[in-house]
Amino acid sequence: SFSAACEDAASLFDQAFLPGNTVFSGNLPSLSSNDPELDALFVWSATAQLSLMRTTMASFPRQYVISEGASNSFDGSQGMGGAGQFAWDLSFSAVTLTLLDPDAATAIA
Repeated sequence: SFSAACEDAASLFDQAFLPGNTVFSGNLPSLSSNDPELDALFVWSATAQLSLMRTTMASFPRQYVISEGASNSFDGSQGMGGAGQFAWDLSFSAVTLTLLDPDAATAIA
């Protein structure tokens, strides 16, 4: 159900920040500042990273793609990637992934 999917997503988000969690091999740092906009950006960034996780690929139980969405190729084929949702800045995505899930990062390196 939709409610169950929302609860699963909230649980996954919580696990991402919990040291020793049962989902990821690492965890993201927590941030609490006096700036609500900075806090909101931090939460959005973590959500973006988590939205890129895939659990159906054979090479490792958790893979992280760099884009999502329908193909953006000129001929309509499925081989050209996604719509281009990038986690934070791509230059920070590897650092974020290494903190969150170092086992996945080293398995795909």
